[in-house]
Amino acid sequence: MLLSPEIGVSGVAALAVWQGRLGHLLGMEKLAWNSVLPEYGPFKYGSFAVNAGDLAYRITTHIQDQLTELQGDGKLENMPPILAFQSSVDATVTPQALVKNLFARLPSADHELVLFDINRIMEAEELLKHDPQTVFEPLLLEMDRHFDLTMVTNESEGSSRAIARRWIRGENKSSAVTYLGDWPKGVFSLAHVALPFAPDDPVYGGPSAGESPGIQLGDLALRGEHGVLLVSGNDLMRLRWNPFFDYMWSRTAQFMGLGQAE
Repeated sequence: MLLSPEIGVSGVAALAVWQGRLGHLLGMEKLAWNSVLPEYGPFKYGSFAVNAGDLAYRITTHIQDQLTELQGDGKLENMPPILAFQSSVDATVTPQALVKNLFARLPSADHELVLFDINRIMEAEELLKHDPQTVFEPLLLEMDRHFDLTMVTNESEGSSRAIARRWIRGENKSSAVTYLGDWPKGVFSLAHVALPFAPDDPVYGGPSAGESPGIQLGDLALRGEHGVLLVSGNDLMRLRWNPFFDYMWSRTAQFMGLGQAE
């Protein structure tokens, strides 16, 4: 079971090692970091070391080398069933790489990819840099797709209700629909860091979160002038909880043979 898996990262990560070496050569410690921020998140670093980018690039490259070797030896048939959950917009890993570098290489078997679409009722759709439909729409048309595909998206244009629509491998028409709850007001997409956390998580949850033992990061609504806070507005806007966590949890339990999750 994979959750926002790091199958591929931005090609810029390949340059991280040279930035780190240059910083060491010139004695410039700042070059060892892409960003240095206050550490206010109890379970996630705010700062990002260049070395981390280098390691991420090397790990994903190594994984691809291993998959290529297994594919050449005809051993990918022995891969156990995979269920992966991925936001169709992700600033940390690339959904395209998950499809191209993993699922597209697997022989036909009980593998499934669950993609979370953006909220298509939001006016923010007109402000998108790119539409994630470019990732999943071609998959819906492929008759030779070797894995099942589920898309969590709006029930219809103009509806805030979300559904999970499933396409069985080898078919380009959906075979089943699961009705979920509404998209939360003001939420235009999921995020890489949001998938593992339930709406009632005391630290990263939303409006229904339980009492936090300290800081409550999932429902911040700070307003003021830009450039004043040490933390960027982008970080504060990033969704930290999954409004469809119950669906994900239930699918995971079923996949693992545990029946319905309570």
